[in-house]
Amino acid sequence: MEKTKLGISVKLLAAITCLAPLSGGYVFFLGLVLYILLMEKNEWLKKMTIQTVIITFVCSALSVVLDFVPSIISVMDSVMSIFGQSFSIAFVSNLFSTADRIVTTAKLFVLLVMSLKCFTEDNLQIKQLDDFMAKHVDLSKEEE
Repeated sequence: MEKTKLGISVKLLAAITCLAPLSGGYVFFLGLVLYILLMEKNEWLKKMTIQTVIITFVCSALSVVLDFVPSIISVMDSVMSIFGQSFSIAFVSNLFSTADRIVTTAKLFVLLVMSLKCFTEDNLQIKQLDDFMAKHVDLSKEEE
């Protein structure tokens, strides 16, 4: 079983990296990502790390976009309340909030599945993610 420079297995570090974005903060996750990309040599570990970063970034970006419309409606309601009026489009706000919950749940599910697949050194096959990585990420060893 291959070990990392930290002394733990590559599989365990990959699983921890997949679960780190779910812990609530991104500081620990960012530290792990930087450590793995700068210090570790295992290409599979780096690939899993980059996949986790991409999934986390895309889901976070989607959440920001989906939260934008309810936020605008809330701002409009606040402005209208100054004049004693109310502004609410409950259906639209609920629709976007539900979509945001779906994205959050999907991220949770994908990262959990990825973390479980780490113990078999298997990759989650998402065609768009694989295509993106093939186009933009080169993990070939530069020292050789």
